[in-house]
Amino acid sequence: MNKMNKLCIEMTHTRKRPDAKKARKAILRKMKILMRTIESHAANYHELLSMRWQETGWSELEKEQVLVRMQNVLDLLPQAIH
Repeated sequence: MNKMNKLCIEMTHTRKRPDAKKARKAILRKMKILMRTIESHAANYHELLSMRWQETGWSELEKEQVLVRMQNVLDLLPQAIH
């Protein structure tokens, strides 16, 4: 979140620069790379939690709730990236 927040702030500060369009596009590319990394990590943790949830001390209902939330975010990420 910290990296994305920095990129958002950087995007805001490019408004009045002469090369603002190029700068925004470069920042957007950095954001897309970050989003792909986040997507990869989320998918890995989703799989890991589904396989090893017994080690967490959570009930099966709690595990399912977390997995559903993670899957909802994973399903929305391609739209957000686009």
